[in-house]
Amino acid sequence: MQPFIVANGAKILDIDLTIFLQGPAVFLAKKDMMENTKCCKWSLDKLVKEFVNAGGKIHICSSCLKERDIKEDEFVRVAGAVELIDFAPESIVLTY
Repeated sequence: MQPFIVANGAKILDIDLTIFLQGPAVFLAKKDMMENTKCCKWSLDKLVKEFVNAGGKIHICSSCLKERDIKEDEFVRVAGAVELIDFAPESIVLTY
């Protein structure tokens, strides 16, 4: 949840952001998980919609999806499955 809260704040400052879900975090991209994950007053699906509507991008580690047997049709459409190496060399990476 916190990465999406911080990312939404950064989008207000017009900072170009991409969130990369890896490891067990890939489960957050599953449709049923995103709709049912809440923390304090925030719901994950609302935070993600705000982030994407502000121009943010979400990628999911394709190797992590395969390892956990998650199919592409099981995760939300706002996210795309890629390998971190595909975009990391040109990026500054902040990890939670």
